[in-house]
Amino acid sequence: MSDEATPELAMYWTSAPPYIPSSASGGSSDITVDYLNSTTPLADMHIGLSSIHAAESAMIEASTTIVNQYEKTKALFLADKDWAYGQQAETLTSMPSVSGTGASFPGHKTSVSADPIQKQARAFADGSDGNPGINEIQAEVLRSIGNSMALLGEFIVCLNNAGQAYASADFASALPSGDITVLGWTNTGTT
Repeated sequence: MSDEATPELAMYWTSAPPYIPSSASGGSSDITVDYLNSTTPLADMHIGLSSIHAAESAMIEASTTIVNQYEKTKALFLADKDWAYGQQAETLTSMPSVSGTGASFPGHKTSVSADPIQKQARAFADGSDGNPGINEIQAEVLRSIGNSMALLGEFIVCLNNAGQAYASADFASALPSGDITVLGWTNTGTT
């Protein structure tokens, strides 16, 4: 398993960008859309840009926390996956010395050998015994988190695009002049 198997996450925005119409600055923070050409009477649609922006800001804040914790967990996993379960365990056999004298028994040497747990630990970690390996399972969990966060990031961008579009539509909207007949009643443009 390579290190590329786990995605790297980063935040696109650290805070929700303001909704600024592309043609000029200004406009209101809320939009009311009236369906003038509708064949059935519909209620006005009210878009609260401040509510959209607040929701976007909350999602970005929560996402930042998740991404930061994900990166810490991923770094820990990558640093420890090759030894954490005893895959590198060794047994040290040495010649005992007489306490306090530094004397040892002639003919005996210190040796290092693989601990018997190594084989089981490697199988547990890499799945070489036919069972799913814990390292691949953990990498899959990290990939799933990365995919979920990427999808959430796309949703946040779509939400921002909707807010930008509503802000531009509000700025570009204008009250028509003259009389307007809608659903049998006439608006003369006066209040």
